[in-house]
Amino acid sequence: MEIRDARPEDWDAIWPFFARIVRAGETYAYDRDLTEPAGRATWMAAPPGRAVVAVDAPGATVGSASMYPNRSGGGGHVASASFMVNPDRSGLGTGLLVMHRFL
Repeated sequence: MEIRDARPEDWDAIWPFFARIVRAGETYAYDRDLTEPAGRATWMAAPPGRAVVAVDAPGATVGSASMYPNRSGGGGHVASASFMVNPDRSGLGTGLLVMHRFL
């Protein structure tokens, strides 16, 4: 499995499982009716934030993580990170996204 920076074209592979997880309303407090453009703006964090994807050997995106600062200025060193694994790929080690060096 490769973990790399997400590229704009990765969003098409992230959105289906992102939307599925958000709509379930069990793990994220996002609006369940979040639109695709709003989801993209939320997850694909602009610098200094960052999004990464986990890609399996055949090249399928199986998970993603988004990192971003919580505060600006003097609190800019405090950050959040969110992780999503395609539910169809759970239990296969994609959660190792947590181990990735983000900053």
